[in-house]
Amino acid sequence: MDEREAFSAYCEAVGPISPEQFAEMGLRYPFGFSCSSGYFLIRDPLKVNPDRSIEFVTEVPAHALGYIMETTKEEMIDAARKVAKEVKQRSEIPSLALIFDCVSRRILLGKEFQRELLALKEELGKGVGMIGILTFGEIGCLEGVPFLHNKTLTLATLG
Repeated sequence: MDEREAFSAYCEAVGPISPEQFAEMGLRYPFGFSCSSGYFLIRDPLKVNPDRSIEFVTEVPAHALGYIMETTKEEMIDAARKVAKEVKQRSEIPSLALIFDCVSRRILLGKEFQRELLALKEELGKGVGMIGILTFGEIGCLEGVPFLHNKTLTLATLG
């Protein structure tokens, strides 16, 4: 990163950590790569290799400009609420919601994960059943070609 050893550059940005702490810190501070759509393709770093390079959960675009991302639990819950609100506005009266939530969101939210589910339920309204799974990333797109994403929540409704 920046023509330097990846792990050292990462530590300069997030603070001193050991390779053993990297998996936990990587959940808190994933990488975001700019997309032509104006959004970021989020990639969770997985581990530090013996050569101190960083391995990711899935592919990273070659020669991409990346940023170390940060969020709060409140922002994550608010994002879930926003997704539910938008899906509800775009669909007819939903009766069932299918939720695909990245497991890294669940780990990061910890006990607050229940609040995310309650936020979805509140926005979708009473009488809307919910079923979902925790996934290891989600494949989807807002436009163009679908990609594997980390830290996302995908919501579909049936009505």
